[in-house]
Amino acid sequence: YKAYLVEEAQSQSGKSLSKSSINSAIATLKRFFGWMVQAYPDILAVNPTASVKLEKIPLPPAQSLTAEQVQRIWAATEYLDETQQRDLALLHILSHGLRAGEIVSLNVGAFDGRLLFVADTKTNEPRLVPLRKQSLNALNEYLSWREEQGEEITSDRPLILSHHTTRSCERLSYHGIYFAIEKIGELAEIPQLHPHSFRHTYSTELLLMGVDPTHARKLTGHQSEKAFRRYTLRGEQEAAIAAYYRAVEEEMERQDLE
Repeated sequence: YKAYLVEEAQSQSGKSLSKSSINSAIATLKRFFGWMVQAYPDILAVNPTASVKLEKIPLPPAQSLTAEQVQRIWAATEYLDETQQRDLALLHILSHGLRAGEIVSLNVGAFDGRLLFVADTKTNEPRLVPLRKQSLNALNEYLSWREEQGEEITSDRPLILSHHTTRSCERLSYHGIYFAIEKIGELAEIPQLHPHSFRHTYSTELLLMGVDPTHARKLTGHQSEKAFRRYTLRGEQEAAIAAYYRAVEEEMERQDLE
């Protein structure tokens, strides 16, 4: 069956199946026969799929934003209209690695003036996220601006609000976050900018700053060490490049002295 999937099966577009699709089909069979062995051992004593291996899929590279792209994104916020204060706060939160879905559920009470408490996470493991000084200022300014507009800020109010005509002053939705970032991407001339770009960038930055990978995973909420490996590889690569240039510079200085 696996040979059939690899060599003969095709997608609806007539192309060969991707390794992910093949693995999905195999994994389904593995789960089914695993259940059969446990539920009906008198019918099936041995799992026939135990020795069938999944296709090896290369780890996708970290899709981090470059320093120049990040600069263009912040510059683009100068051209925002009534959403400027909100979008600045949103960008600062995203730049600390939060997922869009995690931001949606945040209330004002999750921000204590120094940290963000993320209770509703993808992995169901709450975490604390420390914020940079600039980000603290941006969030405080956004909340102060909302008070100036006449809003009563309480701990159960959404941290980030929608500006849509039909959802004004309500919680900014998942799609609303994507729309806001797409708009900023257009202004910054960065095609297909999406919220997860900032998560990739933050994870990479942590490792480039020398943060221990275990601590970095705790800050980003990555449960899988394998999934986080893409950022570790990027950090190791950058460190190797820096080491090379240091060695070259030292060699040139030694030759000059000679």
